[in-house]
Amino acid sequence: MEHKNIHQKIQLVREAVPVLQDDKTGHGYTYVSEESILSRIKGVMQKLNISVVPSVVPGTWRFEPFTYAVPAARINCPSCIPPARRFRP
Repeated sequence: MEHKNIHQKIQLVREAVPVLQDDKTGHGYTYVSEESILSRIKGVMQKLNISVVPSVVPGTWRFEPFTYAVPAARINCPSCIPPARRFRP
């Protein structure tokens, strides 16, 4: 078997795995679950001897506080309503 670099191996994974369909919903989004993704790519990745290892390289990330407002029409549970809006007369 010829030696392949990481880019060639990733391309082989992309070719072997079909387009994944959304299978989960939550917080107003539909998405592909981690379980679905891993179940589809794990065998191909093992065959090619590659793995995914999450890591954070120091100095490459940043933290920015973010505040957002949820439109009242999208709030569907009492515990989701901000305290300032919970007890209006």
